[in-house]
Amino acid sequence: MGYRPLSAADIERRMTIRLSASISMLFDELPLEDRIPAAARAGFAGVECAFPYALDPVLAREQLDRHGLEMVLINSPAGDWAKGDRGLAVLPALAGEFRRSAQQAVDLARATNCKSIHAIAGLAEPEDGAATQTYVENLRYFADLAAGDGIAVLIEPVNTRIDMPGYYLRGLEQAQRLIADIEAPNLRLLFDAYHIRAMDEEPCAAFEIAAPLIGHIQIADYPGRHEPGTGRIDYDTLFRKIDARGYQGWIGCEYRPSHSTSDSLRWAKPFLSGRME
Repeated sequence: MGYRPLSAADIERRMTIRLSASISMLFDELPLEDRIPAAARAGFAGVECAFPYALDPVLAREQLDRHGLEMVLINSPAGDWAKGDRGLAVLPALAGEFRRSAQQAVDLARATNCKSIHAIAGLAEPEDGAATQTYVENLRYFADLAAGDGIAVLIEPVNTRIDMPGYYLRGLEQAQRLIADIEAPNLRLLFDAYHIRAMDEEPCAAFEIAAPLIGHIQIADYPGRHEPGTGRIDYDTLFRKIDARGYQGWIGCEYRPSHSTSDSLRWAKPFLSGRME
């Protein structure tokens, strides 16, 4: 189902929707350090970065301040991605390394005034008791570490069919149970509509269930993980539901542009037009 063009009434009603640019995926024709000003020129008010540790935090903060942008979200270090690591939080043998990486993430978030960190889980089966116990202990530690700076720690169910085979956190119910069991006020859900749909859940229905726990939303269409309008997710209805719920957080554009980044943002112009050059 393609994305229906927004009417003037839609735009007026949805002024609360705030889009952030994933500079890990958008503007990939530019070096990472040049993507912050590129996001500002495109009209975004916020950026997020899955792998921000190559950025100079002082330069990044200067760019953010200069262009009036907010760093919305970063990920915790994932280990050696090239060698197959997909996070450290569920790995009992690497508990010490995870805690050092959590401190690294909090330090970078503090330096860039970022208020949300996605704690990447890692590869393990959900039935693995040792992995689950380690994950719970590490999330409690991370949430407590981040709380003093007013930083939310997010957990994200990721699809294991296409993007991350073997990833531990792979469903909304699993994430809801963990958040309920840990009971940390700053532990929240990262709701990614693309991953939800890739695991055969309907994003609009899933959003209604998960809404009270959501700290951040990310979007990409399915299949293909391109911009809204290229696949089968009904983003018109999903945005209506997000607006009706009074969600005040950010919606991260974490997709691979089907053509250029500029062309891929045509759907988003009603939300960016107030800032576009």
